[in-house]
Amino acid sequence: MGALVFWHCRDQGMLPDFGRMGQASAAAITMHPCPTSSASFSLVSAALLTGAIGAGLSAQSVPVWSNVSPASGPSARSYHAMAYDSQRGVTVLFGGSSGGSPLGDTWEYDGFSWTQVATSGPPVRDGQAMAYDSQRGVVVMFGGFPLGGYPLDDTWEWDGTTWTEVANGSNPSLSNPVGRYYPDMVYDSQRGKTVLYGGTTFDDQLGDTWEWDGSTWTLVAVTGPGSRYNHSMTYDSLRGVTLMFGGCCLLKDDTWEWDGTSWTQVASGGPPARSEHEMVFDSSRGVTTMYGGWDVHSTYYEGTWAWDGSAWAQEATVGPPGRVAFGMVYDSQRSRPMLFGGRYAFTGWYGDTWEWVSSPAVAVPYGAGCGSPVLSLSAVPGMPPVLGGTAQVALTSIPTPLAFVALGWSNTSSALGPLPHDLGSYGMAGCSLWTSTETPAAAATYNAPGIATYSLTIPNQLSLLGAQIYLQGWAPSPSANPGGVVTSNGVA
Repeated sequence: MGALVFWHCRDQGMLPDFGRMGQASAAAITMHPCPTSSASFSLVSAALLTGAIGAGLSAQSVPVWSNVSPASGPSARSYHAMAYDSQRGVTVLFGGSSGGSPLGDTWEYDGFSWTQVATSGPPVRDGQAMAYDSQRGVVVMFGGFPLGGYPLDDTWEWDGTTWTEVANGSNPSLSNPVGRYYPDMVYDSQRGKTVLYGGTTFDDQLGDTWEWDGSTWTLVAVTGPGSRYNHSMTYDSLRGVTLMFGGCCLLKDDTWEWDGTSWTQVASGGPPARSEHEMVFDSSRGVTTMYGGWDVHSTYYEGTWAWDGSAWAQEATVGPPGRVAFGMVYDSQRSRPMLFGGRYAFTGWYGDTWEWVSSPAVAVPYGAGCGSPVLSLSAVPGMPPVLGGTAQVALTSIPTPLAFVALGWSNTSSALGPLPHDLGSYGMAGCSLWTSTETPAAAATYNAPGIATYSLTIPNQLSLLGAQIYLQGWAPSPSANPGGVVTSNGVA
């Protein structure tokens, strides 16, 4: 076991320097004056970040998933439809179901909050398809399954204020896709056409390709990827093609492209075969991002994949909890994919909102604290770790007006060995070390009984973009344990 280094803090007892544990012999004990203010550590914190710049940290090229769920929003649901309105900068959501009950509400998400914008319009449904026609400035919706009856064959458009039914199959003189549910639909911005493929009726799985020009549906192909439903499509605006992957049933792992004239299979394999997943084209990175789905047995996929026009590559193995039948769009104004809702098993529905962020400025708690009550560290809303800004965290349930925050570059290893590290052998039963503690004791600012905050100024240096830093709070507590210290959870 390494040495234990202490600060002497008047009547506060002995405070351990976690950052120096393990650097000397077991018998060594070093004493330091107690830190008394956050100012005394401002230079240390700055040096930690400056050192990272000098070490040549590169920008993070692969995004991360961040749970950005607002306090309120649409109810948990699955088989809803979403489309991104690029002119107004909002994601539009319609319908879906929860517990077998179809819904008919319309919501919009502006990147910060959800707002219900309509309760009337199209009849309730789930399993419909939606796409945004950027040339005409409307969201187009087709099909779905109602509450009882047969699959729907109606076409609706949302202009940001009102839903209008613009076509259905009641006129035999006009061409119209047969009623269906679980198709997919995208907008081909190069040709000004909304492309619809596949789906299922009560009796058949469909493999037809239709296009909507704003006034008329046209059947443009009956051959290609073959009959399927619960597949996923997106429009690759960089290459000018509609991309399709997977679907049911039998389960598929093939990748196809539609150029407006014909379908071409461009890959077989890559991601495991799946259905009820989602794909969007990330124009800021020039790749198609795919998430979720399942193998129709028991595997709910959590991995995230990217298609660069020629090959699939897995970019992340974890993310939002595995799910199916959710909605996903690409927010072009904020340059990020986002998803909402979905289903797990046959009895669980999600109502959460996630974003796939290329340049994350997020603070995420992890691990657990100790003490009674438990010492807790959390991010202060509105104070994320952005370049040139100030990140702030709050410590709650501190036993005395003195509290500290340790900062480190790792949450997997430290001078003591792998993290988390049990601090029971230091007299702190039930406490763990969660960060590598290159800065072991930045003093927090006491605000009110039991509450303190710590602020960290982030230099405006691009070489820090995407870097991760890990924080953990601790406080003297002579009566808590023989070590006289309690520790919090970590914040990444």
